[in-house]
Amino acid sequence: MASNLEQATRELIDLTWRSSIGYGSPILTRMLEKGNVMGGGKEYTQIYQSADLTSLVQEYGPNDPLVGGSKEIMEKPHWHVAFLTVPVEESVDERVMNAPKTDAQLVKIRDKIAKASVKAIKLQMLKRFYGCAVDNEIDARHTYVQGLCSALFPCEATPTAATTCQYYGGISRTTTTNAEWRSADDTAWDTAYSINKTNIDNWVDSATEFDEEAGTYLVVLGVTLYNRLKSIFEAANAYTPKAMMSKQGFESMEYSGIEIAKDKMLDGVAYTDVNHKIARNDAGATGGTTALYAGLLGDATYGTGATYVFVLNMDMWHLRYFEDAEGGTGPFELTDFFAQDQVIGGIEKKMARVKWKGNLTCDMPNRNLIRANVS
Repeated sequence: MASNLEQATRELIDLTWRSSIGYGSPILTRMLEKGNVMGGGKEYTQIYQSADLTSLVQEYGPNDPLVGGSKEIMEKPHWHVAFLTVPVEESVDERVMNAPKTDAQLVKIRDKIAKASVKAIKLQMLKRFYGCAVDNEIDARHTYVQGLCSALFPCEATPTAATTCQYYGGISRTTTTNAEWRSADDTAWDTAYSINKTNIDNWVDSATEFDEEAGTYLVVLGVTLYNRLKSIFEAANAYTPKAMMSKQGFESMEYSGIEIAKDKMLDGVAYTDVNHKIARNDAGATGGTTALYAGLLGDATYGTGATYVFVLNMDMWHLRYFEDAEGGTGPFELTDFFAQDQVIGGIEKKMARVKWKGNLTCDMPNRNLIRANVS
């Protein structure tokens, strides 16, 4: 094994979930704690009950003939894999001038670059978590990392109806077809709301309407809305502190048995941060050269995370990662460093790659809720 790889894996890059990804993100931290991060195969598939049999119930008298009947009540959603990678390069100058531990080494460049590479994957992943990528962004088996909006945004909403959320997990959903595969009370996703206790109560009630298992709920807000809501709670003495910044990288409070968490990143998330693969022309039709935005809802009207509130049943959310048999075990892979000067015309530089393969999935969107127009 190359000495560079020895240093990069053992001294410089911690490839575990907790150190590399979890700290500072309430969604990821809670998934990690519940064990909702797990390996998978070529795609992740589940089966859910899409309807009940109430339409077959018969009320009858002693002399009435009893009817028969059946009904299709099962659907099989599936999610594809998303690939993320970032290069880790080391130039000859960095190797010979900076790598030796001498007085000349004011900053350990190799250490900084290695840690920044893993952080880059984290930041791109988190941007996608607040996005609306579709099932088949790349091809029939590959997509970009799908986010909260991918699962919870109603497909009739403009401007992204044709490109974002008509399908999720391969299942079409409208108000009349597979309506149970939509998020709770999604027709009010863009209704103007003020952040207050009453609305929090109503949103949680909507998200828990179809939850028969008393799930673990997490309300996620950006800094602006969180601090505003905290002031309201403090005036009414209606909450208790929960997670603190020094322990988990974020702050949260508990209200009526529900955790409400501040995501420091959410206020700064913009709809332009990530794109769909599909392109459009200047008139908005597909087939052009400009990528459709996939950050948040892909719409400038609700273009920053500062106005968003998510009510999430964390039992339903999973971060599935796909292990590479040749890259070792665990969620991340670090390849061997390759000497570029071994190729004709190459320069004296070494490069490796940090890789991640997986996706974020939601088992039942109707136990979750999104609001995009909250002040």
